[in-house]
Amino acid sequence: GARAPPPEPTRELTAESVQTTPGAGEDALQSLLATPGVVGRDGWSGRLYVRGGRPDQNGIYLDGIPIYDPYRLFGLTSIFNPELLGAITLYPGGFDARYGDRLSAVIAGENRVGPADRALAGSANLSLTSASVRAEGRLGLSVPSSWLVGVRLTYFDVVTGDASLPTFTDLQARFLVEPTPRDRVTVTLVGAREDTDLSVDEREFDNVPESHAEVGDDQRDLVVGVQGRHLFGERLRL
Repeated sequence: GARAPPPEPTRELTAESVQTTPGAGEDALQSLLATPGVVGRDGWSGRLYVRGGRPDQNGIYLDGIPIYDPYRLFGLTSIFNPELLGAITLYPGGFDARYGDRLSAVIAGENRVGPADRALAGSANLSLTSASVRAEGRLGLSVPSSWLVGVRLTYFDVVTGDASLPTFTDLQARFLVEPTPRDRVTVTLVGAREDTDLSVDEREFDNVPESHAEVGDDQRDLVVGVQGRHLFGERLRL
């Protein structure tokens, strides 16, 4: 009989490779443009076309949670915070039943967990138009546990004095508790705010009268996800 086709190859990128991909701007979705079979419609947006499929046919997940609007600043950057990201995996096809309702591809990001052996650690980055802060450490419980929090924000409007420019602020956090060696619980929190109030005047062209267009974007997002794992043995887990 005919042999089954080989499974579709998956491609995994670590946080380090995302940050060092040329032209990606340290954004996870932009870095996937360097993989075969993935293209973008333009040179700045992270909306991906995988093997001809539309961006809305891709499934995008963070810590197992489906994210229906993963883009910030009209696609210039994405929900994946490089300060928190552990790895991101592209499934161009042949994915399992968890993603069975996807038509094109699946992009699954996984935030890392904070250190269970350090009281506190963190970093901060500041540029002319944006800032980010990361903090992590152990929770101090009697069992292995940790927390990880990251905040990003832009202030184009403050620097330029133009309140119509798009801005966003997002917060991500992940908490880990391992009550026993066989049990693990993680909680993921994602919150975001994005504002745009842009007006565009189009001049008369080819006998078309001058027109006025307004682009407004006022988004507030909050996602909470809980994952649990229990090991029954070496071959079975829930």
